[in-house]
Amino acid sequence: MDYNIIISNQAQSDIIIVLDYLIENWSIYEASKFQKILDSIINKLKINPEMFVVNNKESNIFKVPVTKHNMMYFKLNTEKKEVSIITVFNIFQNPDKVKTSKVSR
Repeated sequence: MDYNIIISNQAQSDIIIVLDYLIENWSIYEASKFQKILDSIINKLKINPEMFVVNNKESNIFKVPVTKHNMMYFKLNTEKKEVSIITVFNIFQNPDKVKTSKVSR
């Protein structure tokens, strides 16, 4: 049985910001490539989210490199078979800004 994927409001906002940036500063092609990479990662999360690196074992938070500029953080709930994508973080930001403690829907 696949895991249910929940994308937080923060993650949705992060993704829109990245896509807007890519369209504005690079091309629609680059934005499309980013979206395909993201879709591929989400498909992998549905099947086996534990294949990715644990970022915080106590909180059960994992991280996944999306591109060399972006990192996805997600919380895993194996009992409910849920993956909650918390944020897609630009790695050039201050790492203290990563908010992985709460998942807002």
